[in-house]
Amino acid sequence: MLAIERLERPGGPLVTEADPLLPGVVHNPHAVFLRGVSSMPWFGDLELGRRGVEMIEPELNLALVTSQGRMLGIHADLGRTCASIADFSRRDADTYRRLHAEFRPVLAEVVGPERASPPLPAEIRTSLLSRSAAGRRALETEPLSPRAFVERHFEHPALQAALLYVCIIREFDVHAPGLGLLVPSIIASEQKAQLCRGGSARLAEALVADVRAHGGAILTGATVRRVLVERGRATGVELADGRRVMARGFVALALGPHQLLELVELPRETAARARAYRYNIVGPLFGVNVALREPPRYRVAAQHPEVSLAGLTILGLDRPDEIYELYSGRLPALASIWGTTPTAHDPSQAPPGIATAFMWQKAPYALDGDPAHWDTGRESHAWRVLARWREFAPNLSPDNVLTLRALTPLDTERRFPNLRGGDLGV
Repeated sequence: MLAIERLERPGGPLVTEADPLLPGVVHNPHAVFLRGVSSMPWFGDLELGRRGVEMIEPELNLALVTSQGRMLGIHADLGRTCASIADFSRRDADTYRRLHAEFRPVLAEVVGPERASPPLPAEIRTSLLSRSAAGRRALETEPLSPRAFVERHFEHPALQAALLYVCIIREFDVHAPGLGLLVPSIIASEQKAQLCRGGSARLAEALVADVRAHGGAILTGATVRRVLVERGRATGVELADGRRVMARGFVALALGPHQLLELVELPRETAARARAYRYNIVGPLFGVNVALREPPRYRVAAQHPEVSLAGLTILGLDRPDEIYELYSGRLPALASIWGTTPTAHDPSQAPPGIATAFMWQKAPYALDGDPAHWDTGRESHAWRVLARWREFAPNLSPDNVLTLRALTPLDTERRFPNLRGGDLGV
């Protein structure tokens, strides 16, 4: 088995990079929150724990801090989650607990097995699912959009916004019908956001080690120029340097539809559909990674000291309308941002006396109509994000910042061409 990787380091967005100015400090500019990795079947099958991978799952898995300084927490413990929701709405807390119980069987009997199996024809799937209570619940729920689901079941805008924000973080369109099982799956799932000890690249390194231990090879720094096709069947690839790699079969991973057009000649109708593919408007991210003299000290910690150990931390989100506004493709005047403090969970990512932290913001690929504007607007926008962050953590003054690095949607596309338009969901 041979894997071909364009970059010199395999793993795609599982990136951990050394801070060029601070020895011993590392940042994870792309993939950080790795949902439920340690509970995935392949994690055990590949013995990644034996290869040194340790996943950290914060008990306060998600903390939403509103503009008014209130905190809503999604915990690993259902009781603590419902108690936090009850601070906003007792009715919503009861509904959340009920949906958690009602959709556990749907996850176990429908969602989980379908994720691990080839898709069935629609008629056969419907016939099979209609034979069980869990299947019938799945069939009646999945036609909804995530927005329709939360508006049907919950009344408080903060909880509605929190659940829909998780959807856009995971690159789902909250308006799209047919995604009705997404929000109840988030509610009922025991799989929470995790971070990889030592940095996200440790997971990639363990996967590479497993490939090599089983006789596989990885060719890095190699760009595929085209897919070779004989009699309608893909038989190999041609690399940019002219080399050809032939195989009885292969899997093309991480190709967006536009990239596919560049590698293989497709029927005219298929090519036209691929060119017309519209990427997720709220997919791209603007990121700010910082090394700090001291970690963020959030105002809300006076009432909720546990926020300092929160996993995914959302700041400045109050209502779902703020999420819907992101679909305009413009930078919002008052942004919601999210991130975490990796060294709060994993001190190995910086020497004593230094903290690392980051915040991401949903941002348009074409800033003011042109993606090239990011090259000149990167630094100024990074400091605007930091200023927004400082509204919730006043100690994030410039003299607390040792290093700051900004990552734009255009940077993402340049590094990972398959993420066309900086869209992480493609």
